[in-house]
Amino acid sequence: MLRAARELGGEVDSIRAEVERLWVVRVLRVGMLTAALGVAAFAISFTLDKLEQRRDLARGRPWVASSRFPE
Repeated sequence: MLRAARELGGEVDSIRAEVERLWVVRVLRVGMLTAALGVAAFAISFTLDKLEQRRDLARGRPWVASSRFPE
């Protein structure tokens, strides 16, 4: 009887270890996905900013407004 109880306890421990391993794998996958999405968002933002700067015809040149806002 004691042997059967020990074997059942061993099965529970092995199941618990497997569940913990699955949680670690899940957390790592979600973390990697989050990091990849963050890098992609940064790259897209950086690229769009560079494209916008390229379209600026007056970049680096002095300019004066043609009119002033009424004070």
